[in-house]
Amino acid sequence: MSPKILLSKALRLWRERRLPSVSFWVSRAVKRHRERTWRSYDMLSVVSVNPPVLLSGCHPSKLAVYLQPQLAGLDLTIFYRAGWTMEDEPSRMDRVAAIKDAQARFPRHRYILAAATLREVELVSSSGVRAEFLNENAFIDEHSFVPGAADNQVFDAVLDAQIAPYKRLELAAAVPSLLVLTYVYEGRFTPAYGERIRSLLAHATWANGNFWDASYRRLNRRQVADWYKKARVGLCLSALEGPNLGSIQYLLADLPVVSTPSLGGRDEFFSDDCAAIVDAEPAAVAAAVAKFVRNRPPALSIRRRTLEKIYSFRRRFGDILVRDCGHAALDEAWWREFTTNRPIAYQDLKKVAALLRAA
Repeated sequence: MSPKILLSKALRLWRERRLPSVSFWVSRAVKRHRERTWRSYDMLSVVSVNPPVLLSGCHPSKLAVYLQPQLAGLDLTIFYRAGWTMEDEPSRMDRVAAIKDAQARFPRHRYILAAATLREVELVSSSGVRAEFLNENAFIDEHSFVPGAADNQVFDAVLDAQIAPYKRLELAAAVPSLLVLTYVYEGRFTPAYGERIRSLLAHATWANGNFWDASYRRLNRRQVADWYKKARVGLCLSALEGPNLGSIQYLLADLPVVSTPSLGGRDEFFSDDCAAIVDAEPAAVAAAVAKFVRNRPPALSIRRRTLEKIYSFRRRFGDILVRDCGHAALDEAWWREFTTNRPIAYQDLKKVAALLRAA
């Protein structure tokens, strides 16, 4: 088709107001930018530039394609947080194989798997990959999630979970005063499950708006923290996943947690007086919530105990950085800057590589 015909067609579409809107082209450009092949496929944080140390959730096979070739000449340490329980054998075998392959291709690079439980340390170590007991929930920014005033708590429980079957939102159906924070992830969302949850939790307040219509919106970290302050108890209802970020956020917000039995390591931060692990039944979940509403632990006691456990993991991480990586001694100011200003987030891998090479 000649340029003259193309121009004529474009003018006709413009006159008929059939050309895509500006927002369409902006949305398309943003989508293509996010899908660029050298962008991280998961989250990553630069722990240290000199010595070069990364804390990564990006699958080792992806890093070995898009980042590590650019850093082959560096003595790089990568702490890998798998994001899923390594007690799940298929997941463990996949990650172990990918780490071994990456280390064979880049012998100056070393992986240390940040295990969420001692059992994970045992299982991964027996496979020939180094693992350390470094539950990833210890790397959260504790200054973002803080307690609210008791008189602002208008919901008995909050459930922060994506609409996906493994999150088992249906177990909250018997909680009468329920707040739900959610998000829809295309790879895990199924319309049938969404419809089921919409029906079972019809009484809930949806902080994001309705996930089934145009009122739905994503919430940023500050908004999530503000919604937590409106609830009295936090819910974790999955049976199998990773450490569960919501669980540690609840605890830092001074909320007791009602959980079902699970693999993944979230219970590493639980204590008998601030968490209840109950049968995976709606009635059991609702009863545990009601008990915490009646008998709330002393103010700030949950957050204080949680921080003690967080600091224990961080001291272990710091000892490894200093002893094995040649990092300078770490103080409280370093931790504050690291957790607040260097969050684990999607990164531009070209910029990460350039940063580490320039050091």
